[in-house]
Amino acid sequence: MFTIEASFRQAIRVTASPQEVFAVVADVPDSAAHFPGVESLDADSAGYRWILKRAGVGKLSLQLVYGCRYTSDSALPVVRWEPIEGIGSARVSGHWQIDPDGTGTRLTLHNQLALRIDAPRLIRRPAAAVLEKENARMLRTYLANLTTTFDGGDGRTHR
Repeated sequence: MFTIEASFRQAIRVTASPQEVFAVVADVPDSAAHFPGVESLDADSAGYRWILKRAGVGKLSLQLVYGCRYTSDSALPVVRWEPIEGIGSARVSGHWQIDPDGTGTRLTLHNQLALRIDAPRLIRRPAAAVLEKENARMLRTYLANLTTTFDGGDGRTHR
């Protein structure tokens, strides 16, 4: 068993106001509707359990299952998520930074992923490369879908 990690930080600029942006990213099911590859999102009293569709190639395909607890503060405005222990094989944490930017908003995603894999150490390097690539691809698609919504369209891929 070993753990591989992937970090991601990227900002987008959108025409929606900080209040409009906060309303979407603080609403976990609505925000998740923009995320690609969600197999299921289940809420309980502790937070949300995410199950993503399997990604990768052959024996190097990975499926992320994790739980997150969300907190938000509209005065800052910020939305944070922390891992819920004991759910799945991944731990995800991070936050949205929401800043006014002229007539729109600068929205920055900070995300940290750690995935525990029960496999031979021989595949550690290839698995890390797959995780890094797939994580970045999914998060960039997520940001593009949010941009579509914040700029007047509908970037939701599922409800």
